[in-house]
Amino acid sequence: MNYFFTKFKILFSNLRKIVNWWVFIQQVQRFKNFSSQILKRKSDFPIDFVGYNWKKNEVIPIAILFGFNPWKRQVVSAYLNQYKTAFVFGNASFFKVKTNFIDKLSVGQEIIFIGWGSKLPILVSTYVIYLKIF
Repeated sequence: MNYFFTKFKILFSNLRKIVNWWVFIQQVQRFKNFSSQILKRKSDFPIDFVGYNWKKNEVIPIAILFGFNPWKRQVVSAYLNQYKTAFVFGNASFFKVKTNFIDKLSVGQEIIFIGWGSKLPILVSTYVIYLKIF
């Protein structure tokens, strides 16, 4: 009887390990599905506000920056401490930036455009020339 009890105990512990492993795999699969949905979700707002100047209520110029990687944003924002820095996400179009952000600024708000390398969209140059900001 003791022999059968020992075999049953081993079998039961192995079964428990298999069930725990199956539960773990299910949890990992659920997490992968959830994280892929979060990463694929596109934001309607194309701007990332970085820096402490956004928390202040001072009226200072806004720098709209194109083509900066996320790891560079905090450093560039600290370097441009005389501006409120607004970084445009890589997949955002200039039309989206203009309608969702630039058009909603106050009338006298001073803005500048900065691009990393050649990543400044051609529509930005056209917009600047059209408004005679240059």
